[in-house]
Amino acid sequence: AITHAELAEALAEGFAELLGNLTPHYPDEELLVTVGGVRTRMNAYDLICRAVQNETNGLLAPEALKAHAVATYTMICYNNEQGIAPAVVLKTPVSAATEDAVSAVLGQAVYYNGHYANTVYHSTSCGKTTSSQAVWGGALPYLVSVDSPYDKQAPGYRSVAAVSRKNFADRVERVYGIKLDGDPADWIVAKRDAPGGYVGAVEIGGYTRSQGGSYGTGTITGRSVREQLLSFGIRSHCFEVEYDEDEDRFLFTVYGYGHGVGMSQYGANVMARQGADYAAILA
Repeated sequence: AITHAELAEALAEGFAELLGNLTPHYPDEELLVTVGGVRTRMNAYDLICRAVQNETNGLLAPEALKAHAVATYTMICYNNEQGIAPAVVLKTPVSAATEDAVSAVLGQAVYYNGHYANTVYHSTSCGKTTSSQAVWGGALPYLVSVDSPYDKQAPGYRSVAAVSRKNFADRVERVYGIKLDGDPADWIVAKRDAPGGYVGAVEIGGYTRSQGGSYGTGTITGRSVREQLLSFGIRSHCFEVEYDEDEDRFLFTVYGYGHGVGMSQYGANVMARQGADYAAILA
């Protein structure tokens, strides 16, 4: 992991290209998105206002709201540039704080090598973000692990989820095609070996790949445990797991909330409250 300061220094020479009002905003600009399963073109201002409102309820500090508006706009433009209509969730009514933030920055975007960057975001990291390569398989030089120590102050930063032994075994057989037997304490080994301390490799029942089931034959990872096995029943894929013999259950101790890639919303808010502007937050 590298620090925000180190990343900012590395980007300093090309920062004018990274962040700037390089795409003029016109009042009638439209972006292509998918809302409720339907592809539609929407006015950019209305779209970004409603998308940011859904993500933040307008409760972040002003500079964090601006950072979120730029990130949301850029992420949609990145997808549109490739002919993709990204799925978004929209919310109304829109607060005055959100409207002010979007009005201040709409049209500004984050770029890499002259193209829109994939400016994804999540709620709260585990204290460090992780890389796009670790989560989705595509390596992007600006989506790498960076320190976000502020996130450890977040409400619910640490959470615990319990799964009964029987439920765990049933899920593993259904999702991975692995039939578990023997000592439950040996059923799962999760290694926090991905960038930022997230769980990368997972071994279940002695296997590191699915033996079939609904997950096919994919590699078993922390992400697949969170998303496929537990159906998002844990808040992130930065976790530790142990078998509780007394209660006959597995306990997942989880850190952060979300996929962990890109901008931490909680971290952005703390940075803004400490005086950082939206450009520094995005960097």
